[in-house]
Amino acid sequence: MITRRRQDVLEENETVMIASSPVKTETITAVTDISKGGEVAASFSTISAKSRSRDILIHNAAYFGSSNPLMNDTVDEWFQSLETNARGSFLAARVFWSRVVPDATMVNIAGTTVHRHGSNFPGASAYTASKIAVMRLFDYLQVENPELHFFNLPPAWLVNDLMRKVGMTTAIDTGMSHWISLILFCHSLVC
Repeated sequence: MITRRRQDVLEENETVMIASSPVKTETITAVTDISKGGEVAASFSTISAKSRSRDILIHNAAYFGSSNPLMNDTVDEWFQSLETNARGSFLAARVFWSRVVPDATMVNIAGTTVHRHGSNFPGASAYTASKIAVMRLFDYLQVENPELHFFNLPPAWLVNDLMRKVGMTTAIDTGMSHWISLILFCHSLVC
């Protein structure tokens, strides 16, 4: 299942996913605002109704508000990133785990900014703080649920709207695709 907040981006992602898959790929889509519990629950209900496979979730949702320096940003805008990303991740994890099979896996795609010094991403303080909070959320989910599998992985650094907000224009391969492949392989072997 692919969820996005905007229908146009959702349709574009679905088209790319199907076109780039080496095998016949079936998708389920739903427009979902990750920060709204009712929408997250409805999306997972759609998955449950249409698919038997609910054993892995790649969580890549993120909100990046303004790219103002920390002291120039409004309090509300700064905390909107924290609220959306932390709450959305919390909601996705809770709803996913209420519907999964034993030995399920949830992968959080952590923000590139959490792995690099702040001078590389001026104007990304709210986003970075929120993604660090999400990484720690996943750490605690693993500690508290050892029978399940939680991973925090660095993303591929793509040139997208979010990266353009902080002036980044060059893509970097962080090796995420290799990690995802390894997780899916290990999951099939129950590593």
